[in-house]
Amino acid sequence: MEASVTEREHRASVRVPPYIAFRTFKTFIEDLKVNGVPTRIDRSVWGARFSGSVGAQLMSALRFLSLLDGEDRPEPALKALVEAHGADGWASALRTILQKSYEPIMALKLKEITAQELGDQFKANYKAQEEVLRKSITFFLQAAQEAEVEISRRILKGTRRVARPRSTRPARKRQEAPVQGDVPAPKLESPLATRHASAATPNGRPYQTLIDILDPERMGEEEMEAVWTLIRYLKKEGKS
Repeated sequence: MEASVTEREHRASVRVPPYIAFRTFKTFIEDLKVNGVPTRIDRSVWGARFSGSVGAQLMSALRFLSLLDGEDRPEPALKALVEAHGADGWASALRTILQKSYEPIMALKLKEITAQELGDQFKANYKAQEEVLRKSITFFLQAAQEAEVEISRRILKGTRRVARPRSTRPARKRQEAPVQGDVPAPKLESPLATRHASAATPNGRPYQTLIDILDPERMGEEEMEAVWTLIRYLKKEGKS
């Protein structure tokens, strides 16, 4: 059933910051640089390169960053960013986009605040689940560094990837997983790979697939809650 006007307006009003891997975002910009910016951004543009879940996250990011209009047609800012890719103006173009899209975050004293304060500000300004916000913060920090925005060492240290303890077992060759970008390790340290191997994803976290398909802009509150209930269950099982 098609969503009512009220529901569509509600979903449009909930702006979720990009939670896609920043490296994937840059790959898309590079593709536009090589092949040109089309009159409209849709699945036919990115479908050959990205999966449906990654594509949905990409579209969400482009909309949040005001790079697309209401009909998903490129805004001048997107064309300027594509033109600046690989050139001296890249940092400046990216910084302009961040200043407009992350206004409450960019207004903070990013050179002085802590990782905890940054996380609190994301929670206060954006409505999303913790796992999504964690990825959103990672995207912002990587983008900000490329935009030559000064970031406190406390923030970068507080969000650094957590090293896994060394295993005493012989090392095994593992298959390379698709590039999803560098994100801080989650707090969970007991994935379900050994108990539910059939459901495991390449990174060993079976609930990651559910996280990847989350699309706050298209899902209703009941759908989001249903998915998160299952994610929380899988995480709980992984700890037992």
